[in-house]
Amino acid sequence: MGPLDSEIWVDCRQWSDRWSVEENLHGGGQGSAYRVRRKTDKQLAFLKAIKAKRDPERRRRFFREAATYDTVRANGLPHLIESNANFHDKPGYVPYVATSFIEGPTLQEWRDAQQTVALPVAISTTQALLKTLRMCHVEDVLHRDIKPDNIIMKEGDPLQPILLDFGLSFHALQPAELETEDRQELGNRFLRLPELSAGSSRKRDPRSDLSFAAGICFFMLTGRFPYVLQDAEGRLPHQRSEVLEVLHDTAGSSSTRLLSFFDRGFAPQIADRFFDADEMLKCTHKIIGQFHVASTPNDDLSAIREIFDTSATRQQYSTHSRISEALDQCRRVHESIPEDLKVPMSISQTACSIEGNVGRNTLWWTI
Repeated sequence: MGPLDSEIWVDCRQWSDRWSVEENLHGGGQGSAYRVRRKTDKQLAFLKAIKAKRDPERRRRFFREAATYDTVRANGLPHLIESNANFHDKPGYVPYVATSFIEGPTLQEWRDAQQTVALPVAISTTQALLKTLRMCHVEDVLHRDIKPDNIIMKEGDPLQPILLDFGLSFHALQPAELETEDRQELGNRFLRLPELSAGSSRKRDPRSDLSFAAGICFFMLTGRFPYVLQDAEGRLPHQRSEVLEVLHDTAGSSSTRLLSFFDRGFAPQIADRFFDADEMLKCTHKIIGQFHVASTPNDDLSAIREIFDTSATRQQYSTHSRISEALDQCRRVHESIPEDLKVPMSISQTACSIEGNVGRNTLWWTI
């Protein structure tokens, strides 16, 4: 970072010396939150003050969050009004961050009030979020904790999502002080990503943020958290039976491109995901373009090719083939038993099926 702006980075030990509380708000795990007004000029702000005052790591994270707001000036982020978190290494200071106050519900609250969300609305919100992430990634800033509670729908407008809470962010221009990060699990319960798990050395990849953005789109359309990239049966969030019908009904003629979008956004291998926000944005434009315009046979063929060219589809095909081979082998063994025993039996089978990573076939003999 360059020289600190003395009007933003203030020498103040206690935030209450400069701010008056107007309302207590729901804070996160790292800080208490307030709607406040500055005593000198009556400036309204959202203020977050540290809870763990003696935790060096939490204190550094406050500085990281404030520095992010100061570095990335984007419409999709709050504006930093002031902070004393640059004194995080001084025990006598209680770090705080004061940003512009954004009126509106969280995405969680907004979605809870909706019975359904149309595809163009969900895609537009996702596109706005991706544009914000693109600006963050240009500045080598990664959020790593995107979830519905960390997005404010400004004035209730789904076209104006504001991304909050950079407490778990990574900023390449700041000193790498959080050396214990590789041993910690980052992220959230909204979508647990394997590269953010404890022991992973891939916690600084922008594609993690892009998977969270795919999760936000999924949440808006279904009202459900994706939770994990793969469930116990190896299915990605959009492949699970409880949401497939909703996605097909909502997307209509765009469902094939939408599912292909999620195939890449939720790919378990990070190398198979979207490369950057721009590539992901291009894919969303195709989805919404097909939604508004009647598809042609060439459009349908292109969409089908995109689906079959994803890592998720290739993995699914490979798994299906291996399970089919195993079931065939079981059937052959079953058919050979009467001959080996030299006992006359009739051979029957029914209910052969393959779903996810599970293959089932009912086989029996009748004497």
